[in-house]
Amino acid sequence: MKISGKISAAIVMAGALLTGPAFAHSFNVALVIALSGEQEEAGRQFLDGFMLATTERDAHANQESDGHLGGLDVYVSLLDANVSGQDMVLEFAGQNDIDIVIGPWGSGALSLSQSALAEQGVSLLSPGVAPPLDGEGRAIAAFRENFARTYGTVPGTDATQGYNAAQRIEIAVRGQGGVADAEALAQSFAETVGGFDW
Repeated sequence: MKISGKISAAIVMAGALLTGPAFAHSFNVALVIALSGEQEEAGRQFLDGFMLATTERDAHANQESDGHLGGLDVYVSLLDANVSGQDMVLEFAGQNDIDIVIGPWGSGALSLSQSALAEQGVSLLSPGVAPPLDGEGRAIAAFRENFARTYGTVPGTDATQGYNAAQRIEIAVRGQGGVADAEALAQSFAETVGGFDW
């Protein structure tokens, strides 16, 4: 596990989740999730669900990214929602060319301002309504099976929320061919916040 410089108390980067440069064929996401405290397990489940979605399409040999969403490479950074204030999130996003911030997830103490992030050209994805885990749809069944096969456990609500967040990004990025238009991303995120078919 790698700790980042002057805001190391707020930012935890997993060794396999390295932040990469923002090229036309890639983008950067910061997950603001509980990485400590009572909700640490919920944060881990959210991360597992999110990362599972990044492996389902567009994978290729010798990839250096953390996965793919919307046909593009995605690089994922982690920030602990229990110790990251809004200023720290904004600073991190600016220093690391973050395109999308997801969260906060798993902490009631932190709230992020969509307008403050938008001023930096960063889109905010707040948690939305995910399909029920006991649903009958083919995509929900496939998610349950893939999650159990990958992580050796049954997904919970938090894993479903993480997967749902990634699917919302998949729709938005694929629909506009990238992340350059923050306003279009925000519009797509608003359209999927209430739920959609995977």
